[in-house]
Amino acid sequence: MIIECGFCHKVPNLISHANGDIFDIYLCEGCQRPDFNTRFRQLYWTGQKQLLAVTIRLDEFFLVLNYAFNFTSKRINYTTIYKKVIGEFNDSLDLEPITWGPDVPVFDLDFVVQLPLHDLALAKQKLQIYTTFS
Repeated sequence: MIIECGFCHKVPNLISHANGDIFDIYLCEGCQRPDFNTRFRQLYWTGQKQLLAVTIRLDEFFLVLNYAFNFTSKRINYTTIYKKVIGEFNDSLDLEPITWGPDVPVFDLDFVVQLPLHDLALAKQKLQIYTTFS
């Protein structure tokens, strides 16, 4: 089942991409502008309902919530937090953002973090706490 966007609660759009026979990618982008720069992207096996991964952009923060995507590595059920992101891939299987510098990712957790996406200021505050000493 496709989950709704964590920010606006609408069902994201299915986007076309080069690996459409393997994966379905759903994207909701910019739904909280002008207050926040947001992006909510979901990855599924084509035609299946198991959520593999979610990538979230909230201003300077970029999160990878990996539930079951072990296509490129054997690791699942983790969260990676990035800062100072200069871009991201919409139509690629790549979960990581485009960054500049050797100090990324900023923080890595061995569980899938739950953020209060209904309150974006609070979510940003929690992300700042997670990344304070990174």
